[in-house]
Amino acid sequence: MTTYQISLAELPDGSQPHMDFLDTVWFTTHGRTRQFPKPEKLRSLFEPCDLPCLVKFEDLGLIVKFGSHISTTEAINL
Repeated sequence: MTTYQISLAELPDGSQPHMDFLDTVWFTTHGRTRQFPKPEKLRSLFEPCDLPCLVKFEDLGLIVKFGSHISTTEAINL
C-alpha cells in the first residue's frame, strides 16, 4: 500500500478570503476552452441563505459548492 504525505509548506494559505485553484484537474483540462461560472451567476440562481448549496453545471462537468459559510480552508481540504 502506498501512502502519501503533503508537507504544510505545500498547502495554499487558508487565511486568504479568495483563492483560485488553477492547478486543479478542471482548470488544467477545461480552463482554456471553458469559462468557470462567476460568483454573480451562482448568486443569481439562489435566494440568499446561510446554508451551502451545490450547483451542478452538466455542460461543464462541474459541481460547485457555494454559500456564505464556505471557507478557503474547506476548499483546501477538498
